[in-house]
Amino acid sequence: MIKFLKQQARDLFPGYFALVMATGALSIGSFLLGMESISTILLYINIVAYLTLWLLTIIRLVGYFPSSFR
Repeated sequence: MIKFLKQQARDLFPGYFALVMATGALSIGSFLLGMESISTILLYINIVAYLTLWLLTIIRLVGYFPSSFR
């Protein structure tokens, strides 16, 4: 599991944070349109994605700092 996380962190594309932004925008839009169940589901997906990306970013900074700036 740790080896898998390190591999994913090493190859982390910074554009993946767009997933968090897009999911957040869709969640807000769904809430404003009255689709609260869809909004809540998207919110939870957003929270998991955000925390996962931060975890991978921290692993990348700690484990691969010199090669992070290629």
